[in-house]
Amino acid sequence: MERKPGSCNVSDESKPEKKESLNSILKTRLYPTPVQKVLLKKMFGTHRTIYNKLVEVSKKDCYKLSKTELDEKYRSISQKHSLTEYLTECNLEVPEEIMNETYHDFTKAIKSSRALYNSLKRNDKKTTFPSLKFKSRKDNTTSIEIQTRTLSSPSTSLFRMLPTYFGFKKFEGMKVEEVIREMNFSIRLQMTRESKFYICIPRVKKFTQTQSSCVCAIDPGVRDFITLYDPGGLTLGVTDGKGKIFQCCLCIDRLQSKLSREHRKRYRYRLKKLIYRMYQRIKCMVKDMHQKGSRSTTTKSSCQSLRPLR
Repeated sequence: MERKPGSCNVSDESKPEKKESLNSILKTRLYPTPVQKVLLKKMFGTHRTIYNKLVEVSKKDCYKLSKTELDEKYRSISQKHSLTEYLTECNLEVPEEIMNETYHDFTKAIKSSRALYNSLKRNDKKTTFPSLKFKSRKDNTTSIEIQTRTLSSPSTSLFRMLPTYFGFKKFEGMKVEEVIREMNFSIRLQMTRESKFYICIPRVKKFTQTQSSCVCAIDPGVRDFITLYDPGGLTLGVTDGKGKIFQCCLCIDRLQSKLSREHRKRYRYRLKKLIYRMYQRIKCMVKDMHQKGSRSTTTKSSCQSLRPLR
């Protein structure tokens, strides 16, 4: 009996290809103008206020309700018509998309904290029942999700988002540090404690597999910048940065002693800001050395990273 053409098996070539999962994030800095910086800070202030209001109102039953029950009860709090009671007119100018994303971040926080609690319980580890915490202005970083439909890049050095809110014309935008090629997914807009702004763009990156059979071990260390160990007995250590780090630590000690004697509010604020910047400078120096050291060694051998010594 002859087989009909329509009854034959589908070949592997006709099967849809699997989509590659996101495996990398491009983090690049934004350089907004003073006017744009005010609008960005207004966005983050509105985001923080709505999130804290949701945490305050739902403190008793946010972990007891299902997703649909949570939406029915608390979704209206993040909508514009119900925000006039605790938001100023200035904050109400922020696009409603930011307010909706605040509610999504609220539900994600509940879901992730509940999953972490359940996993710790399954592994018989000591833990307490989770509770959401308020966002503070002094947090090191805060971030907001921005949907793809409001994003564009008119040129290699410019980045556009929410053009109506920022008042961008056709070929206007914010200056960006690196070239942005594709924005196929929603991004995170991040603000640090020093009011520096970054965008985190998820992407698919192909990593080339090394063909080398050599192995070395990298120990970041605490007292030294970096130490490399080789099975053949060769050891390389970078300790030239001790003096620079020591000088930064001395500067921090002097600033802290000055802070303990200072009573004027404005001067105390400035001193705290200087101390925070010094800590960030030390951290950036060490991270930069680790990255350059690991990159230079991985070009010649495949490395196995060790945990930092503490």
